[in-house]
Amino acid sequence: KELKIYLLDKPDGTWNVWAWKYPSGGDYDSKGWPGGTYQLTESDEIGAYTKMELDVSSDLGILFVHSSGDPQTTDLIVPKEILSEYKTFYFIYGDTNYYTNTDTLNGLKSATLTTETTIVAVIRGSSSVKASDFTVKDSSGTTITVTNATISGSKATITISGADITKAPYEVTYKGVTVSALP
Repeated sequence: KELKIYLLDKPDGTWNVWAWKYPSGGDYDSKGWPGGTYQLTESDEIGAYTKMELDVSSDLGILFVHSSGDPQTTDLIVPKEILSEYKTFYFIYGDTNYYTNTDTLNGLKSATLTTETTIVAVIRGSSSVKASDFTVKDSSGTTITVTNATISGSKATITISGADITKAPYEVTYKGVTVSALP
């Protein structure tokens, strides 16, 4: 079956796709780390993609890796039942989920606590944000003050104050969607 695989919001450069049958191992013609077989050489109005011809009788393990070998994503798994049902898959750099249609791509996707006062969130489809757009709570449910928020591309920087880092992870809410922010 031919699959169309997107990687969105990735750092610049040439990106490859390493693919294997999961969990049994065995690759889908991936060879030569970090080159792999499949390169994200095509693009359209959504972003960069590659087409892969795969036997979808097993779950798909997939890893995106820069041609230099670094950076790379974590291993991502798509169940065979989903592979059989859909032909196009969207992955967002920094997000461990996969998406099967463009309607689900926008919004808050993930968040990372990068310092005691900064959270970096992946938000697709928003060109501006402000502090009042976010609610941040610690693991005890206490609301943390958001003092500033900016966005550049799909990366939002959220500045917080009065937080106790020992009460991480934090829950970040934006437009009704909540994700955990881990250090």
